Amino acid sequence: MHTPASQKMIHPLAAVTLLAAILASPALAQSAPAPAKPALKGAAKVRADAEALAPLFPDGPARRFITAATTPEAVPTVGPRVLAYKKETRQWLTLEEANRLPVVEKTNWNETPCDETQYYETKYGSPLVYARVIEVAQAHGFDPQPPSDTPTAVMDFGYGTIGHLLIMGAMGIEPTGIDVDHFLEKIYAPERAAGRIKCLDARNSVAVNLINGQWPAQPEIADQVRKIRPQGFDLITSKNTLKNGYLHPTQPVDDRKLVKLGVSDNAFVNALFDALRPGGLLVIYNISPRPSRGTEPYKPWADGRSPFSKEMLTRAGFEVLAFDEVDDQKAESIFTTLGYPITDSNGEKDLFALFTVCRRPPQ
Repeated sequence: MHTPASQKMIHPLAAVTLLAAILASPALAQSAPAPAKPALKGAAKVRADAEALAPLFPDGPARRFITAATTPEAVPTVGPRVLAYKKETRQWLTLEEANRLPVVEKTNWNETPCDETQYYETKYGSPLVYARVIEVAQAHGFDPQPPSDTPTAVMDFGYGTIGHLLIMGAMGIEPTGIDVDHFLEKIYAPERAAGRIKCLDARNSVAVNLINGQWPAQPEIADQVRKIRPQGFDLITSKNTLKNGYLHPTQPVDDRKLVKLGVSDNAFVNALFDALRPGGLLVIYNISPRPSRGTEPYKPWADGRSPFSKEMLTRAGFEVLAFDEVDDQKAESIFTTLGYPITDSNGEKDLFALFTVCRRPPQ
């Protein structure tokens, strides 16, 4: 009986040869998807993102900040850390502290691993956004000098994550970060103990000061900051902390979503002035989402205006160089490069940036 050609058997060896030829064909090779690269995380991602952001920061200290951030000296690989967390009180401990607790007190503490991404981003995203804060200061005269016996000193109020402080330290700038979040105190306990890091040139080291507490409301914290830089800081910054919505909400809101200064606005502004050297700069930089509308839940963090009026800043002695200046375009460029959304789920603009810059007059 005759068998149609379409039903003829193919010899096994011929089948193997045919399959190899098919797989080797250019058309199939072009259509085959390339194997996915593993997603970068932690320090590797920060360094890669810094390279991607470099074209946005062509010169000056902002460029030096981004350049430093591409190096393992400034953005080192960090092993995982384990903390202990008590949900009822929202308290954190290092694992060593938790292990020293009496057995009866250990029951409500849970071990919580923290990887390298949490180390560099905590809950606030990339530390590289701080390059824009430096660039704003740069546009108003900030020009840190090479490492010396008296390095340029920067105080960051509400630092939130250590990455930008380490990068500044590697540049030879002496950074001081202040925050009330006990999570930061515990995850960065080794850095608090070490206290100093090497500059990129490896010939000098600078202190990286991490302070947990309420400045200037707590006298011991105020004294600690004063001792770090008795002659005053060259630059004081605050990113996404000193927001009008956090200090002066227009609707009732859970206190845990607000920033409590512990002193009056006037007292705080006077403390900022006193903490600067003559000629030093203050930069308040806030990135915010779209404000709530109608029945949407109120978001105090969406009001990124300066919480201190221009008149209040002037009364304290400041020269106000920029007040609530719009910076949406630059913020969008940075967010797009980092892969962060700039619109909400409805495609509506959801990214707004404002900055205020003041200077203590030179004597």
